[in-house]
Amino acid sequence: MKKKMKKIMVAICMVAIISFSLSIATVKNENNGEWNKEYEGMHFFDIEPTKRGYVIVGTFWKQGEGNGLIMKVDENGNMIWQRCYGGRDEDGLWCVLETADGYLAGGYTFSYARGVGNEDFWLIKVDKNGNEIWNRTYGTYLGELGKVIKAKDEGYLIVGYISSFRDDIKSINGSGILIQTDRNGDIKWYKTFDGNGFDYFYDVIKTEDGYLISGITESYATHGIWDAWLLKVDKNGNEIWNRTYGWRGYGWKGYVWNAYVKEEEDGYVIAGYVLLGRGEIPYAYLIKTDKEGNEIWKKVYGGGEYDYIKDFEVIDDGYILAGFTESYNVGNFDAWLLKVDKEGNEVWNKSFGGRWEDKFEGIIVLEDGYLLCGKTEHEWGYGNGWLVKCNDEAPPKIKIVKPKENRLYIFDREIMAYSKTLIIGGITVVAESDKPEKIDRVEFYYGSHYVFDEEPREIDYSPPYEWKCRVFGLNSWGRITVAARYGNAGAAAVDKREVYIINLFPAFSASFA
Repeated sequence: MKKKMKKIMVAICMVAIISFSLSIATVKNENNGEWNKEYEGMHFFDIEPTKRGYVIVGTFWKQGEGNGLIMKVDENGNMIWQRCYGGRDEDGLWCVLETADGYLAGGYTFSYARGVGNEDFWLIKVDKNGNEIWNRTYGTYLGELGKVIKAKDEGYLIVGYISSFRDDIKSINGSGILIQTDRNGDIKWYKTFDGNGFDYFYDVIKTEDGYLISGITESYATHGIWDAWLLKVDKNGNEIWNRTYGWRGYGWKGYVWNAYVKEEEDGYVIAGYVLLGRGEIPYAYLIKTDKEGNEIWKKVYGGGEYDYIKDFEVIDDGYILAGFTESYNVGNFDAWLLKVDKEGNEVWNKSFGGRWEDKFEGIIVLEDGYLLCGKTEHEWGYGNGWLVKCNDEAPPKIKIVKPKENRLYIFDREIMAYSKTLIIGGITVVAESDKPEKIDRVEFYYGSHYVFDEEPREIDYSPPYEWKCRVFGLNSWGRITVAARYGNAGAAAVDKREVYIINLFPAFSASFA
């Protein structure tokens, strides 16, 4: 009898183990390998693939002081090592590349700058374990390093902007600068490019016959106040050609605010963000050119609030852009991923984050999706470094179906069309998704553009997704935000509705629902 009971217990345990294993496999399949991880006190700015992992650079913040950060993680985002560099003042690292014997990172330093309050360009070379080999500063005044790459010959190439350099170049507004170093970081030559206005280099890539630099220019702008700028130079920094691109529409001249460049077989692509309209609202943009820099097409993207691009990549079926958005956000800025096709048409966009500030700063393309770096916050002003692994697939959509736009509601009943969405008394907010099977939960928030709930007013886990809104209002403007959480990468599908509410007695209005 005892042996029989023992066999039964073993069988039960085996069934339980198999069931548990299947449930884990199901969860992994539903998430499709997505994940997101946080790293306390950090802000990541760039990420590069390495053998069996990734190297990340940024800033590590502790008690209000920032140091340059280099961190190595494995393929799943688990930290292998991290090192901090710098002195007593603020220092940070913007970009990184792998070398034969380690890594080279570029950024800025106040600690080692030549004068009080000055910010110098900064290169730091480390071995495979992050131990410092050398670091160099390049004396600038009111300058900022944009990018560093391996030069066509031995050494490195730096681009950025400066107001003065080594006491022998001074610019009232700011100049784009190109610096060639040897493999030890010592300067071989440098050149500046400027006119009568503000000129800035952000990015540089190697081409067959030299380099292509992207930036923004006021001096040579022919479209807006500031234009996107491509400058082709030979391997010694001599100009071959330069082109500008910009916008005049939207009732106002545009300010192109940054410009990153990639090469394709048939030309180049520039991405960044541009301020348009009288309100100077940031929109993401993409510009396609041929090999001579002649514009083929240009497009802008965004929802009319504040949308920024900080990095992008060319992919097989188009382009993938990373940044942050206020048009498709849950709270403050949300990290943003935008996919467009080869003609520049939007395919989909995704938002990631919570109620505070979340940003993507860098992106790399993987076989099964994308890996992004940046920062995430859980309270104002306190951020963590953030790695997000997400898939290349369209997100589910969420739509507020009640209240409708430009309707009058009285005690939860639709009365008639109106010039705005006016709600008298309470209302039941209803949202629908095109893919409810992918939704984990739906969160409801209420607030204005500048003040928002830290926690959701309601969470609903199954359709129909509803919230009985009973907020006080004196014909007060507000915004209902609905966030549908899905996957395991911190993503949210978002819809919003601007409303005006008259509700003097919220508790009383609930009885009319």
